[in-house]
Amino acid sequence: MINVKTVFLITLLVSGLTGCSLFENNKEGDPVARVGDTYLYKSDLEGLITNSGIARDSIETVNNYINNWVKQQVVLQKAEENLMANQLDIEQKLEEYRRSLIVYRYETELIKQNLDTIVSNDEIKEYYEKHQEDFVLRDNIIKVLYVKVRKDAPNQRQLGSFLKSEEPADRQKLREFCERYAVNYFLNDDTWLFFNDLLKEIPIKTYNQENYLRNNRYVVEQDSVFKYYINIKGFRIKESTSPLAFEKDRIRDIIINQRKMKLVREMEEAVLREAHKNKKIEIYDKS
Repeated sequence: MINVKTVFLITLLVSGLTGCSLFENNKEGDPVARVGDTYLYKSDLEGLITNSGIARDSIETVNNYINNWVKQQVVLQKAEENLMANQLDIEQKLEEYRRSLIVYRYETELIKQNLDTIVSNDEIKEYYEKHQEDFVLRDNIIKVLYVKVRKDAPNQRQLGSFLKSEEPADRQKLREFCERYAVNYFLNDDTWLFFNDLLKEIPIKTYNQENYLRNNRYVVEQDSVFKYYINIKGFRIKESTSPLAFEKDRIRDIIINQRKMKLVREMEEAVLREAHKNKKIEIYDKS
């Protein structure tokens, strides 16, 4: 590849004799590299050299810059030679991208200023009831209480009792036990979880998840180190209708997205009406 060390040393000498700057902006007279009809000039290299002169690392930096420029130009020119004319409509694509970006930013600002992001529970429920066919489970889900403890943890008989109880006082004792002794736990049985996510935490072996869920409620599993206490409070089988509580966040996002699209449509219609009113639009007869 090109080595410019000699070029720059000679240029320095010439510049010193003539009193000219090394990087005098004279593109017609000072090329340092050429690929086809395209030239790289000394002025293009300004900023690569420090004020203290050409140190060894500066020469290496300039060499790398020139070699990379040559490589890019060679590939570019080869591409231009081999691509068909309809594949080289770069200016048109850039203009299309520019227009799309301007419109996108305008729409984004419009949405930011005007979008109502508050979605009531009634709206979510109404949407769910009208579109239940869209909410079909792809996997089994469960409501569960789950506690993982070391096999030698104390008071495990009480743990089982607390885990089965619905009494608020026992739930508080269960939480206190978990905070003190548990390695891991999940006590929010109002929340739906994927059964597969629980299986990642517990050594349950089953080849038929649906049968397992239908036939098990309170389960204790163990391995060489830990015991796992599971109380399955509810379940839904895949391909059944997904419960509303499991879909609330998704429905909220759907409703907000619908509002965004409505805002954009209304903006487009308003802008179109205004343009017609101000006689900015004229469609010519093509016949």
